Amino acid sequence: MMRLLSRIASLFRNTTRKKEVERDLSEEVSSYVELLTQANMREGLSETDARRAALLELGGAEQVKEQVRDVRMGHFLETRLQDLRFAFRTLRKSPAFSLTVALVLALGLGSTALMFTIVNSVLLKGPPFPQADRLYMLWQQIPQEDHVTFSPREFNAWKKQTEVFESFSMHMGNGFVLTGRGEPELLFGHLVTPSLFATLGAAPALGRVFLETEGTTGQEQVVILSHGLWREKFGMRPDVLGQSLILNGEAHTVVGVMPESFDFPQADTKLWVPAVVDGPFLQQHPDAHLLRVIGRLKEGVTPQRLQAEVDLLGKRVDAPDDTTSRRYFAVSLKEVTTGKIRTPLLVLFSAVGFLLLIACANVANLMLARATARQGEIAIRAALGASRSRLIAQLLTEATLLACTGGLLGLAVAVWGLDLLKFFGAGSIPELAHARLDRSVLSFVFLISALSGILFGLGPAFIASRATFQEALKGGTRSSTGAGAERTRHALVFAEVALASLLLIGCALMLRSFVALMHVDPGFRAENVVTANAGLMKGPYADAATMIRFYRDSLAKIRTLPGVSAAGVVTHLPFGGNDWGNSFEIE
Repeated sequence: MMRLLSRIASLFRNTTRKKEVERDLSEEVSSYVELLTQANMREGLSETDARRAALLELGGAEQVKEQVRDVRMGHFLETRLQDLRFAFRTLRKSPAFSLTVALVLALGLGSTALMFTIVNSVLLKGPPFPQADRLYMLWQQIPQEDHVTFSPREFNAWKKQTEVFESFSMHMGNGFVLTGRGEPELLFGHLVTPSLFATLGAAPALGRVFLETEGTTGQEQVVILSHGLWREKFGMRPDVLGQSLILNGEAHTVVGVMPESFDFPQADTKLWVPAVVDGPFLQQHPDAHLLRVIGRLKEGVTPQRLQAEVDLLGKRVDAPDDTTSRRYFAVSLKEVTTGKIRTPLLVLFSAVGFLLLIACANVANLMLARATARQGEIAIRAALGASRSRLIAQLLTEATLLACTGGLLGLAVAVWGLDLLKFFGAGSIPELAHARLDRSVLSFVFLISALSGILFGLGPAFIASRATFQEALKGGTRSSTGAGAERTRHALVFAEVALASLLLIGCALMLRSFVALMHVDPGFRAENVVTANAGLMKGPYADAATMIRFYRDSLAKIRTLPGVSAAGVVTHLPFGGNDWGNSFEIE
């Protein structure tokens, strides 16, 4: 312990009191030289010869000082700071070279940082909920379909019998016609069990989540707003709590507002209303597969134990007369949200990795050419006593400084690119909305910048440090150093061409696939087709006959409009992203 404290004190003294330390070293060396001189004079030498003999025996005063500095605490840090200051001065003298290298690296590092931000936010972190690895969705599989939702009867049976879930909930999409606040508006929302928010671990930004009692008949006339609906209809006023919204002709009291980052289960969800599982609507259709089920596993429950319960309960909840080949299975919420985009993201991440390698190869070529032009300077430094390791360290410091500058510019490229991707791609890939540049991204950029600096700087540094003073005087055009640099340049050009060819071939194949998809015949013609949504409230349209009459009258009026050649009605538009449907049998 005392030795450690002594080393820390020595480090502090060497770094904060440098002038005093150097003065003490000079005095100590001078005193030693003086003692040797006096000893030589007593042996009969003159004062001049005695001092010369003393210096020869010592090996040179400056050389001794340098050896002492090499073993001094803090010398490594001091040397690196000297290299850094020298690198700044050197690169400042070549602004065109420095700017070119920084911009090339900014493109490579920026694209890599952008893709890592997306991969980190979407794939590595997963859904933005606490302990999201414990969230699982339950599905069914039948021969005709891979992902089938649950019926009310199945949900109730699972909720009563499950032993692995600490919280079990469901949700189902629904349209809500908002009236009383300007023009009637159709909003997409979800009917959810009150336990959904506790299952997800989501807290409201304002107000509260649903109470368990609000999942019963007569108590369900409450609503939680999305942040977007709160902004659009209430101007983000905090007095929204307790206000009434007319949804589908019925008054609902606002009890909470969710944060802007909460968009479960999809980005266009505007509101959430309690679902009454035991209510008239769902009980009239006990075997209708309408409900998406999600649960939070108890602490310590493994996926293997979960699957064992799924296999067991699946046999219990099936109706005795159900002859359908049905299989139940559980999928983590992370896999549900990222399963379709995992492979494309990893492919893109690999592609930008190749792009970074191409940028490093380009910069290595530039560094090699610059090092060749600096052979005279490097040879003179070597002749003055600089070791090869010190020369390599200096050249690597310059490369790392350039890489860090490129990394800072790359971060700006990543921020700009992320905003651009969110603007154009969040509608198609909702997970992009959760992508953020956080500390892990900053650490990654710093690490990849340092590694890039070493990658493109190490080869040129080793080749340039082989220069000798004699070769520098001759010009070095036919030296082994020049030949080595030429071979390295050829290898770098070959690597660049190979990587670029690989990227171009991949891009060409993806472009060909995209063009082929654009020309696939969907079975209909979307040109000159106008669509509109309609939501009918229970009051004016209480029965099927009234609803059918509305649609028939509406179609008749639309067909008489100028320019209309045909009109029709459908439950969901093609490629609308809705997989709801009913099965039927042919007698």
